[in-house]
Amino acid sequence: LSSPAVSQSKNVLSIDLLDQNSDAVVVGVVSLTDAKGKKIAETELAKAKKAEFLNLQTGNYVLEVRSPGFKTFKKKVEIKNGENN
Repeated sequence: LSSPAVSQSKNVLSIDLLDQNSDAVVVGVVSLTDAKGKKIAETELAKAKKAEFLNLQTGNYVLEVRSPGFKTFKKKVEIKNGENN
């Protein structure tokens, strides 16, 4: 997996999942854990190149993407009120 494009707006984390050739990754699991290691949410990819997590509290999280044929991808993300990245 290449680095997913991550954006946030109004405490929504939206992730576009693309491989190194910019093709959509359509099989896998995307999860979000808080700074204490507690799993906040998890979603399975089903022929969509985007995963979204809604109504998040501000704070630090770890995003993890697991997909067959790819190395597990992890990235620290910070959710801030009213900031778009």
